[in-house]
Amino acid sequence: MNFSYYGIINAKKYPQQEFLVELTPSKGQRRFLTWKDFNEQTNKVANYLQKELGVQKGDYILHLQMNSLEWIVTFHAILRVGAVAVPLNFRFASMDIKYAAEACNPKVFILGDGFLPKVQPVENELKSVISYICIGKNIPNNMVSYDEIMENSSPEDVLVEVDGEDPAELMFTSGTTGPPKPVCQAHENLYQIGIGNALTYGEGHETVYLAPHPFYHSGSFFLSFPSYLAGGKIIILLELNN
Repeated sequence: MNFSYYGIINAKKYPQQEFLVELTPSKGQRRFLTWKDFNEQTNKVANYLQKELGVQKGDYILHLQMNSLEWIVTFHAILRVGAVAVPLNFRFASMDIKYAAEACNPKVFILGDGFLPKVQPVENELKSVISYICIGKNIPNNMVSYDEIMENSSPEDVLVEVDGEDPAELMFTSGTTGPPKPVCQAHENLYQIGIGNALTYGEGHETVYLAPHPFYHSGSFFLSFPSYLAGGKIIILLELNN
């Protein structure tokens, strides 16, 4: 089963329940998505990837963002179309980004506008990338605005069937003893990780998972899976203070 299917299931079961909450305490900012919002926004990105960019099952998509609502939405949108998400370490320098691209030949690159200074110097060397989707207000002329996708794309459900052993994501190690190494996780792996964490920590539908650590790292992202699978809530904390 496609791991992203649980977003569709929970949108039908708990449409008005909050799923994702993004907090910036110093600014008093609180953004949130209900399960219905999350599913519709995920579908909008997925439909754009599939219908406008021709993304197909097995294609790789680079994913470079700070933790945010959009991080989760775009990750699941990639899986919805059967493609493989490649979340990158936000500390990667330009040459690290190029290295990651050469490891998987991505078709699309989804990035936050804060990473433009790192991506643009190697943009012409990322030969396999046919389109860039940029999140934020500073959108280069040669990139697609995420906000425009939210305004114009279809929210209708899209879900490409996959086998459990089909790849869902490609994460890179920290590279402490050499270059970062790609590690593939299949759809069934992600599901079993979620079930394992739920059993280990006693998590379920009532769980509220606090995520202060970067999602590109499995240690934080994987611990959120029980809340995702069971229709719980994930709190995305953008800063730490006293």
